[in-house]
Amino acid sequence: MSAEISVTWIHYVSFMTLFAALVAEHLLTKKPMTALEIRRVTIIDAIYGCAAIVVLATGLMKVFRYGKGAEYYLKAWPFHAKFSIFIVVALLSLYPTIVFLNMRRKSAELTEGGRLTVPPGIKHAIRLELIGILLIPLFATLLARGAGQFE
Repeated sequence: MSAEISVTWIHYVSFMTLFAALVAEHLLTKKPMTALEIRRVTIIDAIYGCAAIVVLATGLMKVFRYGKGAEYYLKAWPFHAKFSIFIVVALLSLYPTIVFLNMRRKSAELTEGGRLTVPPGIKHAIRLELIGILLIPLFATLLARGAGQFE
């Protein structure tokens, strides 16, 4: 199998893993949460973060080494939209990650059956991330079809 095929396959699988982890995070986040539930969500959030790093790394490899060439991507507005959305989603994901890590530290002090309340904006942040992640394949499709090339 060629390096280009391998990088592309890893890119796609990582993107699917990222999306699956984010959906799981959304479904498992509720008010209030037990220590075990908080632990599970922080593990899923770590998987999400690792998958995002792999998506970014393989995406950059596709742009600069294995794809159509950096010039092609950098002259296309769908690429800029796709990359911008990825960055916005990454920044949005910091809020839930920080909250979950703080909750995990606090959960060590919980008594049996104790629960911690999730801040109200967490679900909204995750939903916004999901919307952004769902838009990325649209722009990837436009990019693959040669739409939006700058002159």
